Amino acid sequence: MRETLINLFEDRMIRVILSQPKKKDQDYQKVALKWISDKKRSGYQVESFTATQVFHRFVEEKDLVDELVKLSEDFKQVHAFTENEEAALKISKKGKIFVMKQALKQKRTVDAAHDRKKNTLLPEDEVIGPLVDLGIMTKDGQILASKRQKLRQINRFLELVDDCLKDAKEGKKLRIVDFGCGKSYLTFILYYYLHEVRKLDVEITGLDLKKDVIEHCQKVALSYGYDQLKFMVGNVQAWSEEEPVDLVVTLHACDTATDYALYHAVRQNAKAIMSVPCCHHEASTQIESERFESLLKYGIVKERLCALLSDTIRAQALVVCGYQTQVLEFIDMDHSLKNLMIRAVKKPVQENAKQKALNQIKEISQEFSVDNTMVRLLIQEKMIPDCFNQK
Repeated sequence: MRETLINLFEDRMIRVILSQPKKKDQDYQKVALKWISDKKRSGYQVESFTATQVFHRFVEEKDLVDELVKLSEDFKQVHAFTENEEAALKISKKGKIFVMKQALKQKRTVDAAHDRKKNTLLPEDEVIGPLVDLGIMTKDGQILASKRQKLRQINRFLELVDDCLKDAKEGKKLRIVDFGCGKSYLTFILYYYLHEVRKLDVEITGLDLKKDVIEHCQKVALSYGYDQLKFMVGNVQAWSEEEPVDLVVTLHACDTATDYALYHAVRQNAKAIMSVPCCHHEASTQIESERFESLLKYGIVKERLCALLSDTIRAQALVVCGYQTQVLEFIDMDHSLKNLMIRAVKKPVQENAKQKALNQIKEISQEFSVDNTMVRLLIQEKMIPDCFNQK
């Protein structure tokens, strides 16, 4: 087999597919190799297919023949391509090799970097500690096929962050606070992306009430060597930091913890805010409306209405505070009903837009008898006008 492969083509193989497994119960049902090349390296991306998963790894060009010889022990057929030729190798039970070779009618080309880029921000050819701990990546850097949807969600989150921080430059420290960080999976990945991929000087602080969770996160950060990723035990309500921040993140902070986080983000003049609210209990205990009584009749409708009202009020309050604000779908509805993200960037907002947002806060609050904590805090600190007592 080795001699056959060495003499098979004069040109470089750009694609090789091994199929028809020799054993019914063997792990891999098919293996495909594809030539890739960029500034960092050149070689072959190997995709090994089981019945339910796909595993990825990289093989250098000099090791291609050795790799194919080894793989051919498990398969009956090898199909190989250059840009101009193709060859089919069939291996009999006794190990005899039959070769059929022909020129291609149309030149076959390959996007050498296609499989590595895939329009994602996280490199898929490097071992990333947080992804391994999440069970998305194996210890040798292979992405599990069953976890690719989760990886797409993570990349979507990073895309949204990247857009907020697109003007960040090397040499200037970024300060980020994550309120209600929990186990901090996305926080670790965010640090990796900003520090290792974008090469930015970044300092991230995670805050959570659970001491054991914070201690665990700090140990993990040290094990990764993330010396500018720190965790603190604390209540977001009592947060007193005054120094301005570049980004405030709050993902699934329960009920009014989201309001306090957004309030502190405004107070610290955050350049960008990304919040995925959770548990709108405050509104559900207050909400009343004679005009829209039918909307409150059914529990599930009432629950979703409370979430929509609360997040609309929060988004409009940020507009009043001088943020260009969006409410986005964070992940597909199939994966979670708590899928709305409030994303706000500190940019000039016209005064008439601020006044309109203030009026809408008043109208919604009065129509549904909702007293939102974020709005109340901002009014108390005179960060927004008291729309309820305006004539």
